[in-house]
Amino acid sequence: MRAFLFFASWLVFCLVCPLFCLLLLLLHSCYVIYTSGGLPTFIFTRYYAVDT
Repeated sequence: MRAFLFFASWLVFCLVCPLFCLLLLLLHSCYVIYTSGGLPTFIFTRYYAVDT
């Protein structure tokens, strides 16, 4: 029973951690898009801005 609980907690940890990291990444990118002036501005500066 103890081994099963250990395996279950390890499995949950391995499933939740990447999801949590992905959620943080999504929140960060949403924050960056929001602070840079919306999605069109973000796309424009990301893909059409000329490197000087």
